[in-house]
Amino acid sequence: MSHKKRRFVEKVTDYGVRPLVSHVTSEPGDVSAYFLDEYTGQLEAQNEITSQDPEFSIEYCTDLCDSVWGDLWN
Repeated sequence: MSHKKRRFVEKVTDYGVRPLVSHVTSEPGDVSAYFLDEYTGQLEAQNEITSQDPEFSIEYCTDLCDSVWGDLWN
């Protein structure tokens, strides 16, 4: 009896990026992550990361993703 070795080739046919936004509040241990496409203006206004980075905004995050990943993320 002969046995044939089967060879399987795996390949990636599609891929992308789904960026996260770190959301920081003054509550102890209160750091969360949200997908950028689900991050709202209301959350942006509450995010205390702006005290460390006053340029932080949804628009800034979107522009950064565009410049780094182009069409891979949206």
